[in-house]
Amino acid sequence: MPEFPDVELYKQRFEAHALHRRIESVVLRDRPLLSGASAQALQKALLAHRFVISKRHGKYLFLGIDTGRWLAAHFGMSGALEYADSEDESVQYERLRLVLEHGGRLSYTSRRRLGRITLIDDPQAFIEEKRLGPDALGIAAREFEIRIGAKRGSVKSALMDQTTLAGIGNIYSDEVLFQSGLHPRTPVERLEKKSLAQLYRTTQRVLQAAVEAEADPHHFPDGFLTPHRREGAVCPRCGGTVKRMQIGGRSSYFCERCQPPLSSGSRRPERV
Repeated sequence: MPEFPDVELYKQRFEAHALHRRIESVVLRDRPLLSGASAQALQKALLAHRFVISKRHGKYLFLGIDTGRWLAAHFGMSGALEYADSEDESVQYERLRLVLEHGGRLSYTSRRRLGRITLIDDPQAFIEEKRLGPDALGIAAREFEIRIGAKRGSVKSALMDQTTLAGIGNIYSDEVLFQSGLHPRTPVERLEKKSLAQLYRTTQRVLQAAVEAEADPHHFPDGFLTPHRREGAVCPRCGGTVKRMQIGGRSSYFCERCQPPLSSGSRRPERV
């Protein structure tokens, strides 16, 4: 599933290739992709207009139109935003195509058809309506500690709760916990204040590294779990075996040597 770093990459791609270019054709190939508006309304909102700004919040990308309206995009389990210089190029799983002046085209693709786009008037109002928490890379340390520290249950679930913190999903929660040395099932209430501060710093470092690597695991720093995120793989830190467990219906990958569970009644020791 596209998470914060992936959507940030789509934002950068959009700004580099599609910003301020007149939209000459709007082709909606999958009607269920569009939520809360008709295909005709989408045509009217976009055709002959230009995108003039973009914003990202968590896993959502907001594209501002020169009329003052916005196109909000969520990418579901397999969505992406792709650009090509040629409007004639065939694109697999293309659900929406915007042909731009000078021949380029912007495509929303989705293999599993779980993403959504919608026309909105105000991104902030949309964020509040969806009850999204602060952006994972924009949140201040103190607010992060308060929000995560107030949760109950596993630290894995806390990091993935979009109403608490927007942008982190299954993959990057695993990476943050691996880099922090925390077992995925560690109860949040047993983390000390210093552990929460460390978790914040690690979250910021992991997300920044993923953005710099363009969300491509092959370009991640040495010692990151994500390129080895499969059951039975070799841990990149200790050489142990990567394990898998289910938490909240999702597969979580970890190294039981590097991320040992807390013993009963103990609190998380500070990692050096």
